[in-house]
Amino acid sequence: MFRQTALLLLLTCFASQPFSYAEDKGQIQVKCEPGISILLDGNLKGVSTKENGGLTITDVPVGVHELKALKEGFAPQVKTVTVEKDRAVIVELSAFVPSVGSLEIRTLPVECQVNCPGIGITNRKKTKDPWSAGDVPAGKYDLVLERADKTLKLTIEIRESCKTVVTADFAKKEITAVILDLTAEKALRSIAKNAPFALVAISPGTFLMGSLNGEPDEKIVHRVNITKPFLIGETEVTQAQYRAVMKANPSCYKGDNLPVDQASWDDATEFLRQLTESERKKGNLPQGMEYRLPTEAEWEYCCRAGSVTEYFFGDDAKMLADYAWFDVNSGDTTHPVGKKKPNAWGLHDMHGNVWEWCYDWYGDKYPPEADHHSDPMGPATGQDRVLRGGSFGNTAGYCRSARRCWNTPNSRDYNLGFRVVVSQAIEWK
Repeated sequence: MFRQTALLLLLTCFASQPFSYAEDKGQIQVKCEPGISILLDGNLKGVSTKENGGLTITDVPVGVHELKALKEGFAPQVKTVTVEKDRAVIVELSAFVPSVGSLEIRTLPVECQVNCPGIGITNRKKTKDPWSAGDVPAGKYDLVLERADKTLKLTIEIRESCKTVVTADFAKKEITAVILDLTAEKALRSIAKNAPFALVAISPGTFLMGSLNGEPDEKIVHRVNITKPFLIGETEVTQAQYRAVMKANPSCYKGDNLPVDQASWDDATEFLRQLTESERKKGNLPQGMEYRLPTEAEWEYCCRAGSVTEYFFGDDAKMLADYAWFDVNSGDTTHPVGKKKPNAWGLHDMHGNVWEWCYDWYGDKYPPEADHHSDPMGPATGQDRVLRGGSFGNTAGYCRSARRCWNTPNSRDYNLGFRVVVSQAIEWK
């Protein structure tokens, strides 16, 4: 009994006395030029000076740490450092590499003068859309766009490994800029290298959707923002490509390099579902990415390729035969994909050959012009799905960039096909 009581008193005594274990520490000596901000495990430890040739960090717990060195306008340096007890670890930083991004300018109309002296652009005439400059040092710059008696000005920022996209509308005297992380675009380009289709990388941007000269369901011309990059098929899906996935060919007009026809919306989406699963199993498509149909907005954005005219090449329907198979030159049949001239983004057969399914439900009018639209996906419900582009059996008017058509999802016809898109997976309506 006495021993138990004594032991209890002893434990109570120790419990009432605060104590701590001595923590093992070391040092990190950073050797670098002056003016470098040094962070350890995300916490700023100081700025290097000329006097000590760098910065010494004391009382660093033993173990593995992340050291980051920052210099404005240059790419950061990140190193993994292992600290031992009572020892100094010397870290020597290499020369800093300037951080760069890129600049892309889209204008309505296309032609204008570009001035941005900070990156060496003075009185540069812009005659194509989009207009781009690569390897631009990170920082802020004054951009001036001029056309006739109108001038648009904006201070833009270039960030490392990012693309700054400027959109300017001289008619409305509006100019805006968005900064896009290129990480997603790099991932998409990697997918394109191993894809079973020729795919074109499409950058985000802004365009005017619809036409004042077309049908009633086109006439609310509205500005649309495409905010995420994606890949789109250079051509319509061919019969050989369709058969490789579905082990069948529903087409009326037979030929491996002809576009698949008599494909319903249901057929197209099932093809894309199976293709997504197959490419993931092969390791060619990361989780979170998918093959799918384009939205109606994405389709028109890609068809226009920066244009604001009736066709992506202009307003003269007499030129359509150079770019499309339609009733005048088709002989009432489909033709091998990719044989006509492409648009400015390298896409073939966006006009004619076969109608192309889009994902959206069809609505007989667009939302009000005053609304701001980003990545629209059409009505939440409906009876028909959207078709775009016209076909070999249609007149030129049906092949216009803004022309809309529709059919029930289970419809199959000799002039119905589709093309693929690859993007981050979307939660569809």
